[in-house]
Amino acid sequence: MFLHGPTGTGKTSLARFAATHFTGKDLEMIFCNPQTKESNVWGKTGIKPAEGGAIETVEIYGPLAKAMLDGKTVIFDEFTALPKEQMVFIKGAFNAKVGDRINIVGNGIMKIKAGFQMIFTANLKSEKILKDKICLQKLLKNLSKII
Repeated sequence: MFLHGPTGTGKTSLARFAATHFTGKDLEMIFCNPQTKESNVWGKTGIKPAEGGAIETVEIYGPLAKAMLDGKTVIFDEFTALPKEQMVFIKGAFNAKVGDRINIVGNGIMKIKAGFQMIFTANLKSEKILKDKICLQKLLKNLSKII
């Protein structure tokens, strides 16, 4: 689902309500901005102390990976504020279906659980969008193919 409109019209509130009301589950949020990194979306590998003073490698799932793994909704708030490079990383998730296995950068391969869905919000009249209208048109065209 792609919700767009002027600032302050309730896009994010509607997305949150729909996600929890229609699924009965908590949701994952990604607050997009020009500084959003791939690891903020997908997650990363980290370390933690283990028994005997050793160090253990752990998977730290980001909101998109958690939503796929747990069969939840993920909301990309102000999606068009993401740098183009980050949008490319999400492209693989657009075409994925429940049951597909997808390579989560930094976390390995995981199976998409039933219930996974994505909602995007955007202010299409923001200054950044007006400067990059061609990129946005391509993005919306790709989203419409998925929906």
